[in-house]
Amino acid sequence: MKFLLIFSILLFYSVQLCHGVNEPSEPNTDQQRLQEEITNLHNAANEFLAAGELDEALEKYEESLIVIKAYFGDEHPNVAAIRYNIARVLYSQNKVDEAISQAEGALDMYAKVLGEDHAIVSSTLTGLTNILVEQNRLDEALIKLQRDLAIQRKIHGEKHSAVAEKLRGVGMIYFKQQNYDEAMETYAQALEIYHSTVGEGHISTADTLDQMASASFHLGKLDEAIEFAEKAHDITSKELGESANATLTASDNLAFYKEQAEAANTEAEL
Repeated sequence: MKFLLIFSILLFYSVQLCHGVNEPSEPNTDQQRLQEEITNLHNAANEFLAAGELDEALEKYEESLIVIKAYFGDEHPNVAAIRYNIARVLYSQNKVDEAISQAEGALDMYAKVLGEDHAIVSSTLTGLTNILVEQNRLDEALIKLQRDLAIQRKIHGEKHSAVAEKLRGVGMIYFKQQNYDEAMETYAQALEIYHSTVGEGHISTADTLDQMASASFHLGKLDEAIEFAEKAHDITSKELGESANATLTASDNLAFYKEQAEAANTEAEL
């Protein structure tokens, strides 16, 4: 049985340095030299990381962190950005606990210097949520994602597709925890928002219906699972075409639910 993926965002993504945030006004020659050194170290680290040369990337990020602290001070968005990128390298080296610690430190600093409800705080929470889900640390992931959801609601209001996306993520974690009732309730909230924002025929609506079908199946509600799966298939085939991978997945899911319902009916008749 196949399921559509929810978290398509990379576990960690490149964080760029912030410019114009608490920088010294009218930098002198020494300050300009430091700015250039920071940029060169950061670019070199990114190149090493892209090439898979992790030890070298980590060394350059750590060097740039020293220079950035000398230029900006210990508490600055760029310090947080480098700590987050260090977390990326550590995670790639399978140093999971160290990576999470660095990412948590970056998150705390972003929240302190930019504010709890800043978009960068939300993005950092997304990265942490993904890594915690990857490590099956679902309770921790749920806390992070619910905090992220609260930020999106403050930024966009209750009825926005970004809020619906976070709700689907919360539902996915509930699903992984086998809390299928909570998953269904959360998916339903996301679906309502999608209906009022992107429309009933949008692919995000189809993805949510697919998730609701899966939760219904695990709750033993096969008729509901089939109904949701049929709607998901209809939208996907219309939007993407019959031969699209997503449509084929939706077809497989629908066929599976129908087979299970038929088997259940046959067993009941015996």
